[in-house]
Amino acid sequence: MLDQAAIKTALRFGVLAAGASFLVILVVYLSGSNPYGQKAFYALFILPVFLFTGTAYFKRKFDPELRFFKGLKLGWLTSLIAAVTFGIFIYIFSLIIGSEAIRGHIQEMKTMMEQNKSQFLSLPNGKQVYDLNYTKLNQITITSLVLDNFLKMLLIGFLFSLVSATFYRK
Repeated sequence: MLDQAAIKTALRFGVLAAGASFLVILVVYLSGSNPYGQKAFYALFILPVFLFTGTAYFKRKFDPELRFFKGLKLGWLTSLIAAVTFGIFIYIFSLIIGSEAIRGHIQEMKTMMEQNKSQFLSLPNGKQVYDLNYTKLNQITITSLVLDNFLKMLLIGFLFSLVSATFYRK
């Protein structure tokens, strides 16, 4: 599978990516904005920087003959570690700040949906989709927010791992 150097590299850069992403969430929250809203979405795009940096570091330090599949596995492992760590950070953060932030997020999402209602209604089955999504907003929990952030980071990481492995392959 992967050697110890690859695992240590993935662990280092995955945790650093999760920490940097969480810092963005923290800054958004401390600035008075919704830590789960649109501004917090930018935290997910820090991961590709760490994927490229981690792959370059591994290639320079341990394996100058890095092949595509080894680079891909390194990127995927880094992404998985980052997504799990980021999910844990979001979970702890959500427990600390309490459910008031989640209620604020739900209200912000409802307001945004109400503002864009005409766009929903212009779509086929728009009324049903709008009503379904609007009622599902009340079901948002800490767990669903953690899972949402975990899956987003994992997906972004897996996609950018392909790019990183292609870029740094021998």
